[in-house]
Order: sequence, then C-alpha cells, then structure tokens
Amino acid sequence: MSSSWEPPRDPSSAGGSGGLNPYSDPYRADYGSSYDAPSPYTPYPPSPYAGGPYPGGPYPAQPSPYGPGYQPSPPASGLAIAALVCGILGFFTAGITSIPAVICGHLAWPDTGSGRYSGHGMTIAGLVLGYLPILGWIVFWLIFAVTVASV
Repeated sequence: MSSSWEPPRDPSSAGGSGGLNPYSDPYRADYGSSYDAPSPYTPYPPSPYAGGPYPGGPYPAQPSPYGPGYQPSPPASGLAIAALVCGILGFFTAGITSIPAVICGHLAWPDTGSGRYSGHGMTIAGLVLGYLPILGWIVFWLIFAVTVASV
C-alpha cells in the first residue's frame, strides 16, 4: 500500500520495463523510480569553497590591512552602576539613597581606576550625585540651627 504523498505507480512500469514513469529520474541508467534510491547526479559542480585537503580552507588567512581591531572592554563594575543609580535616586528620596551611593562609589573606585572593571565615569558621577544631597542637608541643618539660635 502506498502512502498518501507518493504518486500512483503504473503497474506496467514495475521492474524497470514497460512505460516510463513521469516521476522517475531521467539520468538513471535503468529508468527506475526515483523513490528507490537517491540519484547520484548533481546538477551543480562542486563548490571550490566547500573545503579542501587543508583544514583552514582553500586560502590561507590574510592579515587585515586595517590593523588587529579593537579588544573587548572589561566588564562594567556592578558597584559603579549601583553608585550611579543610588546617586540619581537620592534626589527623589530626600537623600536617603545618597549614603549607599557614596559607599558604593568609594568601594568601586579602586577597581574602576585600575582598569580591572570599566565604569570609572559612573563611579565619579555616583559619588558626585551622592554627595550633593548630603551637602544640601548639611547646609539646610546649619541654616536651620543658626536661624533657631538667633530667635
């Protein structure tokens, strides 16, 4: 019994003799059905780029005329990112997250300054944004203390 995708076969072409099957491979010597075995005929010549006797390919590697290219940068410091985020949030939380921004910034300073991690600019920005609300609160409480003491 044939499957549903297989075309119906002519009983007179069984065994390779008789009428020609329209689905047979015309390049096979016995003109049998193309469902018996794959055809050894390939309509395209072999590609010259498909490999070869050498493991590196048919051509040797050439150096780039533009130089070796860029080296990947080191990973970003998580403490530098935390310092920057906490420093930004310090303005919206009345300076509560400014203290963690300063702590994370000082902890990230040696790693980002030595080049072990990238993000030295984020460390500096986190420290600056962390110190600004702290200085603002110090100035506010000094002015408040002077005002209360003068009354």
